[in-house]
Amino acid sequence: MSLVADEWYSRSMSDTRAPLGQKGRLVIPAHMRKRHGWTEGQSLVLVDSDQGVVVMGRDDLKALVRKQLAGPSLVEELLADRQLAAKADLSE
Repeated sequence: MSLVADEWYSRSMSDTRAPLGQKGRLVIPAHMRKRHGWTEGQSLVLVDSDQGVVVMGRDDLKALVRKQLAGPSLVEELLADRQLAAKADLSE
């Protein structure tokens, strides 16, 4: 799944390191939690890709998906094509 594609790492990046603890626990540094508005107990989304894992808040992920899906509606394009085909059939 290339959900995060090439865009996510073209923004500012941090080289902050966080050790992986017992049972796979990862502690996200306070400055990063504050920057993203993440609070204790909040569910985060882990996006696994061939390049690695990206941690995102649900709202951030929704915004990213909406941005990547923005553009012309394929349904509207298909309906317009069908309408043109129907008009062409009627005129024959």
